[in-house]
Amino acid sequence: MSDFYNEYNEENSGASSFSSENSPAAPKKKHTGLKIAALLLTLGIIGGGSVQIYRMLNDDRLEEVSEIEPADDNIRQAVADATLEAERKNEDSDASAPSLIQIASREDAKYLPDIVDEVMPSVVGISSTFEITQTYNSWSFFGMTPETTTQEAVATGTGIVMTDNGYIVTNAHVIYDEEYNAGEAVSVYVLFSDESQADAKIIAYDTETDIAVLKVDETGLTPASFGDSSDLRVGELVIAVGNPLGFDLFGSVTSGIVSALNRQIDINEKSMTLIQTD
Repeated sequence: MSDFYNEYNEENSGASSFSSENSPAAPKKKHTGLKIAALLLTLGIIGGGSVQIYRMLNDDRLEEVSEIEPADDNIRQAVADATLEAERKNEDSDASAPSLIQIASREDAKYLPDIVDEVMPSVVGISSTFEITQTYNSWSFFGMTPETTTQEAVATGTGIVMTDNGYIVTNAHVIYDEEYNAGEAVSVYVLFSDESQADAKIIAYDTETDIAVLKVDETGLTPASFGDSSDLRVGELVIAVGNPLGFDLFGSVTSGIVSALNRQIDINEKSMTLIQTD
């Protein structure tokens, strides 16, 4: 724009409109600004025409293409053919591109909703009640008797049905408290996926590996199908079903991949070998 303005002023100002015969001829101006403006205008017209053709093709109104300039049938047909071919290639590419779930799943993997339907009856909620004893007034050496109070606290977690006759596996920290020195839970009950409940008995637990086994007096339960962790590969798709934040979110489902195997982690000063997931 500035080049065009300067050229216009020079050509129309009084100083440049008169010259003597002896004066050297002024160099011929190259109207660069005008050429650029004309080129941009041409590209704008062509680009606008292409967008209009593409929009009309998408609207299935091919007959309106004849109203677009230029009116050469060969040009219009070439643009239409190129647009349709590009759309076809995009559709083929989208259809053939595998999803993350397909890439991370085994060849014999089931659909995720089918997996959830299969395992959900085997997933249970565990509710444990603890008695926490607290002692107040540590001035007993002055002859004052310490005061002891006992309060109840409830912890919740997730369990898995192991057998149809009532054996259930869960985490040891769900039924055994070390933080407040409460020890074993005084009572435990199991919440099933059909919202029925049953009292449970603590059979065994190991705080080092954080595993516990419970037993309910029920039959006809749906045991989970247990796999072999040695067959896992890093990057494989996995899903998790459980009860985060208590029973308000009972049976929540999420997915991810195996991030690492045999991961050595120290938790509460205990070394554990774990499968890491994202």
